[in-house]
Amino acid sequence: MPSLFEASVVRTSGRASRIRKPTLTPTPVARRPSTPELCFGIEIEGILAYTEDRLRRHLPPNTIIHKELSPDGERSLRSQQYPQNPWRSWAFGPTRRRYDVEALHIARELIQESIAAGHEVPDTKVCEDKDTMADYTTWQLVRDHSLVALDGDEKTALLTSIGVRCFQHADWDTHGIEFVSPPYLQADIHLLEAHVSSLLSSLHTASSHITTTKTCGLHVHIGLPDGSRLPIFALRNLALLSIAYEIHLSLLHPSHRGDSTLANDITSNKFAHFYAEFEDARDEQDRDGKIFESTAKSFEDIRGRIYPFHPVKDPYEHLASLMGPRASFINWTRISARDAATIEFRQHDGSLDEVEIGHWVRFCLAFVQLGILYAERGKQPLQSTRSWDCVLNLVNLVVEMVDSAGLPEDTAGCFISKYEAAVGSGRDPEEGMWEEKWAENDWDSGIEMS
Repeated sequence: MPSLFEASVVRTSGRASRIRKPTLTPTPVARRPSTPELCFGIEIEGILAYTEDRLRRHLPPNTIIHKELSPDGERSLRSQQYPQNPWRSWAFGPTRRRYDVEALHIARELIQESIAAGHEVPDTKVCEDKDTMADYTTWQLVRDHSLVALDGDEKTALLTSIGVRCFQHADWDTHGIEFVSPPYLQADIHLLEAHVSSLLSSLHTASSHITTTKTCGLHVHIGLPDGSRLPIFALRNLALLSIAYEIHLSLLHPSHRGDSTLANDITSNKFAHFYAEFEDARDEQDRDGKIFESTAKSFEDIRGRIYPFHPVKDPYEHLASLMGPRASFINWTRISARDAATIEFRQHDGSLDEVEIGHWVRFCLAFVQLGILYAERGKQPLQSTRSWDCVLNLVNLVVEMVDSAGLPEDTAGCFISKYEAAVGSGRDPEEGMWEEKWAENDWDSGIEMS
């Protein structure tokens, strides 16, 4: 694999992308000892598989289990919040009720068994209502109604891969669970990786296993150790960087993380206020005599919205409203909280690999640190960028994060490899960024035809 300083992906004449040496070298922001240490927490979503015997330990005696459901019965069990997501788990009792917290208690029981066997595993609690969760001092298991259990083919493939015989498949069910971590200091990522490894290893037994599907994600919350709010100027810097590089950052993740193929899908932060409407100013690009214009508002217009010239009543609420709803690539809705204020990175797909999880946490932390470093110097990022037609090179951003924000080189190399692989597979870093501009006579023709 080439060094991160030797290869990058850039746009060539507004068309296909190719690998070549970077044409730009960022001016790194000098790191200062005063940069505050950050803290973080993660949420790991997965699908737990287990035997009927495991499940019955957490049901009332002689509970009827319905393993096959009619189409009407299946639809009646779907989450009201995610009605498009099919119900694929079993149902219980004469009323055919949904799961409650049984799967969470199965997971905790497995963890307790691992602790009893002498393994170093952090203890966990079961939280019955995630929305009212108040204790963040320990790992917690919570319900997540957006997670979809395995279908028949997926369950067969999983159970076969772990050595379960075909005649035993009917005795296994699957259901979604979520781990929520306590806060960790930035310096304790290795401790997090050890905890993730031990927790997830506890779930791999002869009667249980954990996996992920496309409905699963990995979320990273970042804030300050005392729970206070990050500086508004640092958050504005992050907002500009995230909008500017959003398409490129998306290539670090599978395409289903944001392509609207899932009912519980996350969306672009641009959708809220940054996509161009009919009369908005746009940036233009000449391609062999044809004029294309940006689908987003002009870069300078977006900059002006993120850094308003006139004072606003509440700058935190103003920025959060610009950046879209909670279910976006980056969730900004908690930046204005008076306690436990965080910014949440939501685009990563589900992962049960502690090394991969650690890399993504380091990337997110360095990204936030970069925004803080610019704020400490009283500068905005991308000051030489005036138009979407400027070549934005993700590798240059990563190099800047290495030089200025403490991103380890092995982590940087991991994500540059992902980026290059995505482009090499045909994913375009500028897909959807430009559309051909209609000339005035084209509009007249269109009106006449209508």
